[in-house]
Amino acid sequence: MSNYSKDSIMNEALWLKSASAKFEVAKADYPHPGSEQMTVKVHALGMNVVDALQGMQRRLIMPWLNYPAIVGGDVSGEVVEVGSEVTTFKVGDRVMGLALGTEKEVNSSKEGAFQNYCLLNEKMTSPIPAFIDYSAAAGLPIALSTAATGLFEREHLGLRLPKVDPVKRDQFVVILGGSSAVGSNAIQLAAAAGYRVITTASAKNFAYVKSLGAEFVFDYHEANVEEKIADCLSGAPLSGIFAIVQNSLQSALKILKGSTTKTKIACAQPALLTKLGSLFRNTRNVQLSSIWGSDIRNTEVGTAIFKEYLPEAFSTKQFVPAPKVQVMGTELSSIPTVLNELKKGVSATKYVVTLIN
Repeated sequence: MSNYSKDSIMNEALWLKSASAKFEVAKADYPHPGSEQMTVKVHALGMNVVDALQGMQRRLIMPWLNYPAIVGGDVSGEVVEVGSEVTTFKVGDRVMGLALGTEKEVNSSKEGAFQNYCLLNEKMTSPIPAFIDYSAAAGLPIALSTAATGLFEREHLGLRLPKVDPVKRDQFVVILGGSSAVGSNAIQLAAAAGYRVITTASAKNFAYVKSLGAEFVFDYHEANVEEKIADCLSGAPLSGIFAIVQNSLQSALKILKGSTTKTKIACAQPALLTKLGSLFRNTRNVQLSSIWGSDIRNTEVGTAIFKEYLPEAFSTKQFVPAPKVQVMGTELSSIPTVLNELKKGVSATKYVVTLIN
């Protein structure tokens, strides 16, 4: 239990009164944890494209969301209260985690990230060592969860889980969009699972993605990049393709053109766009799936990543926060402006807002 005097705590949040409303800062109730939850004093928040959705886009992607709502998923901070069944965290711990407030079965403003105090589920939270600052940690949760979902869930690529001492495998994984936030995490996770990684990035980011564990890197600007990747594979065992960035599904299908081997493609874009992107393409030998980035919250993969792999991987520096973060603001009211900047696009960088409260 916490030493905090809960009655004296003032919580504020960035609210959405409706799907089409503008963000506004207002008071919020202090969120007491359920049995498997922790209340976290938020130190930093990561910004994601899904947070910037407005109007019809938000209704299409999250039609279930109750309003007024508090959105946001990337959180780092300090534990101030723990639920009765929480066993791996205590008050004062430094943590990063995925806030689940906008998930369909949760749908709770108390679990949205964009506030001074929010709730995190023990299963989707990891401790962070003192040498990882809160801003760097805040860039991880959604990108990490999305990467793990695409790589390790059975209905997607279904790869072996990562380990601090991985067993090397003579099998390739192609990650299209390696310098993106999801790609930066996917490269590290796939390498930690022992797989050989082929990825794409702009030429300026070649050294960066190789530092994360990519073995081969191709410039996605080149007109024949798909042919070059197919030549690189040249009959080698392929465990699947992870299509992350815009237009990467089309690239994945081109890489597999003419292949007679059953291959999986996991696509990190909405299911409707994945379906449209595959129309009129020969997908007879392709198992195509669309990722919902927080699906690991309900499976053994979530536990394997957040509870079993990350704590040791962080402490031994095998897994590093990536991409680099850029602090774009220091208060809740700065988030809408930062989200507008995010819409313009960013490469090998994650936007973060830190909170001083």
